Amino acid sequence: MSKCHTCGCLPGFFGPLVEFQEKKYCSKCAEKAMLPKCYTCGSVPGFLGGPLVEFQSKEYCRKCAEGAIDEASSVVMVTTTHNFDGYRVQRYIEIESVEIVIGTGIFSEITGEFSDFFGSRSSAFEKKLTRAKEVAFKKLKYQAFMKGGNAVIGIDMDYTEFSGNRIGLIVNGTIVELEKCSQNTRGK
Repeated sequence: MSKCHTCGCLPGFFGPLVEFQEKKYCSKCAEKAMLPKCYTCGSVPGFLGGPLVEFQSKEYCRKCAEGAIDEASSVVMVTTTHNFDGYRVQRYIEIESVEIVIGTGIFSEITGEFSDFFGSRSSAFEKKLTRAKEVAFKKLKYQAFMKGGNAVIGIDMDYTEFSGNRIGLIVNGTIVELEKCSQNTRGK
């Protein structure tokens, strides 16, 4: 007699076994088996987990989606110059701009005031600016990856201050598709 693939129970009081993806489940386990799951970790999205995120025709939980996106876009190279040694631009795709706005926060403001008064560095502000730059580059590389590029050249970063203690970071560059130069074509 067949048993439930997950819990091993026999069909009976709770009804017959249900077949799903060539496996048999009791009604309780079948419900869980048929729910959409994260491609990487297999978790089922819950109320607080939010919906699954689709990326490259696969569904991920938020945590795994971030990892998959980071991994995929990690191949994208970035530079402030207009070329990479040993590569040539095969195709110019698009100019892309990423904007990040961060609030300085009351804690940063207070520590910043002390730092300014004593002439020292404000590590709270520095951490926020560093984090903003990391997020901006991650977003830029993701955009390049999604548009078919493997590099962003001519990157320019601009910081601006808004009222209400907000700082903006604008990062832009040209998304391109690069190809490695062969030894014979270098320097041409």
